[in-house]
Amino acid sequence: MKTVLFLFSFILLSGCEKTNDTSERYNFTFTKIGEINLQNSLLTGANRILRNETHIYILDTRLGKIFRYDSTGKNLGDFGGEGSGPGEFRKAVSFDFGSHNTLYVYDRDLQRISEFDLEGTFKRLIPVKALGTQLIATNTKFLLHNSTVFSHEKPMVKVIDMDSGEIVKEISPLSDLVADLGFGISGPALFGVTESESKIHVLQHPFHLKLFSYDKAGVIKKFEKELSSDFFVKPDFSNFNRYSDKVEERTNASIYAVFSSEEKIFFIYDEFHTPDRYMDIFDYDGNLLNKAPVKLGGAYPIHFFENIFYSLAYKDTVNIEQGFKLNTYTLEVSDSE
Repeated sequence: MKTVLFLFSFILLSGCEKTNDTSERYNFTFTKIGEINLQNSLLTGANRILRNETHIYILDTRLGKIFRYDSTGKNLGDFGGEGSGPGEFRKAVSFDFGSHNTLYVYDRDLQRISEFDLEGTFKRLIPVKALGTQLIATNTKFLLHNSTVFSHEKPMVKVIDMDSGEIVKEISPLSDLVADLGFGISGPALFGVTESESKIHVLQHPFHLKLFSYDKAGVIKKFEKELSSDFFVKPDFSNFNRYSDKVEERTNASIYAVFSSEEKIFFIYDEFHTPDRYMDIFDYDGNLLNKAPVKLGGAYPIHFFENIFYSLAYKDTVNIEQGFKLNTYTLEVSDSE
């Protein structure tokens, strides 16, 4: 009886690992659907966006300020500013929404997290003795992701208690690439992605297409899996000389960003030697969903909200003091050949 149950379980597990064939994939078209001119010429280093149902928040890392806008792009003011006092920043590098209408901002230089309400009123400081580049706030914990680690032995993610700021767990997703090269490669592709229902986090190295799944406490939930792409070529770093060889000669692209929503994970690639970007779409089991790479053109999506991609761009590439515009894109899906 035990043998029969074992065989039956093995068959089920084998079926779960089967990837989608071509007939189960879809055609996706990336389409620009709108543009919002942000009514503020003060933005100079805008590179982080958050959006909820009514407001847009942009973190300007150069000014150390967070600018608030309504859904039309009207400027509603800013908060923060350079300094070391309560509600001020020396090097604000990341922010995230928390529960109960809160906003958390991580200051890398001061090694602390500042809590605000959604109107920008300062609430409290949380000291954090850790360095990182991306902050993720869950209901009970902070995840501080460090994309500048230079050894595969160092933890990439620290799980932090939201009240005390103490580190309660460290996560070290080993990348074969980092292990082979002996050094890390920093960049915006090193992201954590949180889904409230499925409790999934995705950690990604720019040259290593691998899916990591965790629960919100930082414990392995499902798997660590190599992903298969029709576009992204896993680089061959055998006999790689880090001081003389160029990485782009070993592969066709790097992973620029990772987003997650609606049981899908979106990997965005920067193609080398061209101005184009492409995207692969996977389900949470790691199956490729697109029939062909989705071409994004020159768009740099840096935020995803309710199935809409957001991308910041200068209003005028010559006179950058004119400010920024927020472009919006959507994915159109069809089954047709």
